[in-house]
Formats: sequence, C-alpha cells, structure tokens
Amino acid sequence: MLTINNAFNFGQIVYLKADPDALARIVTGIKVRPGNAILYTLACAEQESTHYELEITDDKTLYITINPN
Repeated sequence: MLTINNAFNFGQIVYLKADPDALARIVTGIKVRPGNAILYTLACAEQESTHYELEITDDKTLYITINPN
C-alpha cells in the first residue's frame, strides 16, 4: 500500500515562493511521480500550472528573491 505524505491538500490556498505578486492559488490536483516526488496542480483564475512542493508555501508573506548573479 502506498502512503502519500503531501504537505498541501485539495482546495487549500497556497502561494508560489518566487511570485512577487503573491497571487493566491488553489490546489486542484496532486500527482505522485517516480521517487515519490509530488507535483501539485495549482489554479489561479482561469489558468492552471504544475509545481513541486519546494516551490509552494501556505504563508503569503514568504517570498524568495532569485539573484541571477
């Protein structure tokens, strides 16, 4: 039997850590990939996107800046 230890649940409001606008997204799907990697499908308005758990937070105030240098 497979047990999935997902950090986020269906219908939960989450945010992308690297999104400077901190747009709210809703978890609409969960996929388990080889190696037990979990991908989440997130809906924002009419668009859906897929993200790994490490890209997502439920804390709206958490924002990680990416320095290209």
